[in-house]
Amino acid sequence: MIATATNDNGVTVSAASAATSAVLDAAPTVTTPTIAGTAQEGQTLTASASSGQSDNPVSYQWQQDGVNIAGATGATYVVREGDEGHKLDVVATATNEQGLTATAISAPTGTVLDAAPTVSTPTIAGTAQEGQTLTASASSGRSDNPVSYQWQQDGVNIAGATGAIYVVREGDEGHKLDVIATAANDNGVTVSAASAATSAVLDAAPTVTTPTIARTAQEGQTLTASASSGQSDNPVSYQWQQDGVNIAGATGANRLRGFVQTLQ
Repeated sequence: MIATATNDNGVTVSAASAATSAVLDAAPTVTTPTIAGTAQEGQTLTASASSGQSDNPVSYQWQQDGVNIAGATGATYVVREGDEGHKLDVVATATNEQGLTATAISAPTGTVLDAAPTVSTPTIAGTAQEGQTLTASASSGRSDNPVSYQWQQDGVNIAGATGAIYVVREGDEGHKLDVIATAANDNGVTVSAASAATSAVLDAAPTVTTPTIARTAQEGQTLTASASSGQSDNPVSYQWQQDGVNIAGATGANRLRGFVQTLQ
């Protein structure tokens, strides 16, 4: 600073002050940061705060339950699975040119929720036929979100049929089957999807045991044939033969050439 004195005749004299120390930047200030976004796994949170001087940068540190999250130092933060059940906050720090800092902390978020569940449309593998095994398959958007199943007949729940596999029953014959897949997150929120229906369920492929003949092959004796099918509702019929050739009309209780054939 220069001081100058002037007399009545316009003569001046000047003197300079000692110089100040180097001029310092203004003391930093920072506003309380706010957090925008939903506190839910997979969602992005955005912190916002401002300093009192445009040349004082603001940095951020995200915290979980008041403890610093390593590496989480940007203005945005993608909520992680490990944050579920905890609260998040952010610390904003303004720094002036001399390295002085001012900090402020946000209000915490609500307790972090699990991600909203998703589930793919289930598929059904196998043949829609009595006695066959059908297998349902669907996946959720998160490895920790389990998928459950409910089998249906013509769109109506089948009691107890809640596994990924289903053995087709006699009562399903002539009906169509489908399956509902449901994914649930840690907060009990669910989402469901229905498979395409199968074709109408067929009866089981028929089977028959090798028939046996009881009694003695002697004129006047009654021969009895016996065989069984694999399904109780599949009737068994018989045809008697002589030397491998069908005997006309010998398909039930019958007497022919002195023989009586009783069929069961």
